[in-house]
Amino acid sequence: MSAIRAYKEIASIKRVFSWAYEYEYKYEKVKFNPTSRVKNLTVKARQHYAEDQDYQFMLYVARASIY
Repeated sequence: MSAIRAYKEIASIKRVFSWAYEYEYKYEKVKFNPTSRVKNLTVKARQHYAEDQDYQFMLYVARASIY
């Protein structure tokens, strides 16, 4: 699993538990938010980008496409 994917999944799980904690708080079904102590991952910026030749080729293909 990539770091980006893990970051997105952790964020989704934290959102769900935060919502459940806030929504169910008045009904006292959820006593605490178990994800409150989970730290977010730090994801480094991408180091590799498309080269100019590849980018120009993709523009050429897109212009030649019927879509």
